[in-house]
Amino acid sequence: MKSKLLMLLVSGVACATAQAAKVDVERLRGVITATPEALEPGCAIGVFRAGKVEAFTAAGYADIEQRRPLNADTLFYAASVSKQFTVLAIAKLVEAGRLGLDPSDEEGAIGALLAREAPAPEADEAACRRFYQMHPQRFMAGELVEADHILFQVTPGVNLDMLRAHGNAVLAELMEDPSRFAEVARQQSNCPSAAVGGSLGQLGRGDTVPEFERAVFALPAGGLLPQLLETRHGLHIVRVTRRIEGRMQPYEHVAGQIAAALSSMSRDTAWRQYARLLVERADIQGIDLQGGEPERVYGGSAA
Repeated sequence: MKSKLLMLLVSGVACATAQAAKVDVERLRGVITATPEALEPGCAIGVFRAGKVEAFTAAGYADIEQRRPLNADTLFYAASVSKQFTVLAIAKLVEAGRLGLDPSDEEGAIGALLAREAPAPEADEAACRRFYQMHPQRFMAGELVEADHILFQVTPGVNLDMLRAHGNAVLAELMEDPSRFAEVARQQSNCPSAAVGGSLGQLGRGDTVPEFERAVFALPAGGLLPQLLETRHGLHIVRVTRRIEGRMQPYEHVAGQIAAALSSMSRDTAWRQYARLLVERADIQGIDLQGGEPERVYGGSAA
């Protein structure tokens, strides 16, 4: 039940300090499960000892809209998430008790409470078609780029200002003479691709971290990004040497996928909005659970 509750409330990460016993990785993997067809928000569990990762497992999606699975490279924007999970779970169970539901069955009570108090509309045909037309890039098949990069890796203790200044100086030289890119990559890059002049080969959507993907797919063939690209791996100088334009998949081929994704997004949004309502009603001290951007529920004319 605990794993389902974590996935139900919000995508999260759980970290534990292991004791002397060896970690049972298979048992850890059994804690959370999800299938690609489920289109569920993701959850990850990591076990750390002496500053090193001993075990890691993840399931579900980091980005439901783009069907990007959650994995070890996923960046979590998380602060004191364990306290928020606990407070929201307690608030939901208290509310379930007020409505006459049996709070001793935690999973059943929370499920019944959400179905009764936070129903989410299913996405209709008009909403799905509107999403398809507004986000054509998400339904391209066969779109590829051939890209090169020079990585200035951010390591513990590095002076980021000095590293950024060095990266900008190298970039300025390449803007003057792009023909030296491969030579400079071999000399400067901290990526194994330095051995082949910084070449990353052909990349499709989903092959790299999102911030890198957005940059390379926005560049034209022969384009050199005029500023350093910052990702979770460090600072990059990036160029695209070739583009292979994809084709847009017919709506009929992706309609079911769009409907499932929009309905899941609506359900997740409705649950979070209801959780905020519970927080507003409750007397909670010491934790700030307010704030955030306005959210949107997809379905029918609301999409």
